[in-house]
Amino acid sequence: MSQINIGIFGLGRFGNALVGTLNSLKCENTIHIRVLDKDPKKVEAVKDLCDDALILDLDLDDEGQLQQHFEGLNVAVIAIGENTLPVIELASVAQEIRATNPDFRILCRAHDEKTEKILAKLGIESADVFSPEKTAAEFIGRKAVRPGAVQFPPLSPEQGLICMGTPEKWQGKPLGELNIPKDYNSNLICLVKFGDTEDRVLTPSAESILEKGDKLYLLGELKDLAKLQKLQ
Repeated sequence: MSQINIGIFGLGRFGNALVGTLNSLKCENTIHIRVLDKDPKKVEAVKDLCDDALILDLDLDDEGQLQQHFEGLNVAVIAIGENTLPVIELASVAQEIRATNPDFRILCRAHDEKTEKILAKLGIESADVFSPEKTAAEFIGRKAVRPGAVQFPPLSPEQGLICMGTPEKWQGKPLGELNIPKDYNSNLICLVKFGDTEDRVLTPSAESILEKGDKLYLLGELKDLAKLQKLQ
């Protein structure tokens, strides 16, 4: 099983919760956790839960020093919550690393719409920009209106839910012909089609035709989902 090296930049409430989540997922993957924060007390508090616990020295005039924080990482989660400037600076440096390593992933916290726009200009995809407060508010709003609403389905450690693009060999075919549950031991629970004005979220049926640009939300065993992702 290959190791995934994940760096968490910022140890606020979200960063600390993420450390706990990643530790719970270690039964599924070999995960190496690196945490970085400017506050030595916060770093000290989680050092026993991480493989690397480092002081984040945000010397914004030394790009080379900042790049060292990302060395060896497969995924960087920029979760700093105090202000926007360090987020943008770290995202900019991370993008330079991704220019020579396309498999390097960047997940970035946005404090507001202005930050989202700046991150988009840097090349951070919207799907990789997150706002814990916005996500929580959307869920609580739905739950207030619909008491039975859930944010995620309950999953065992061996299960997962992924979003992937339509593989080329599936394009133009109806779902019934693909027989995903039988051939891939997974279920397509949601289909998103992108339109000129707005996206359409559909409940898939056997007659649904898959097209280039569609996003597929699939639920299944992790080993089966990994095989599906290789089709892209």
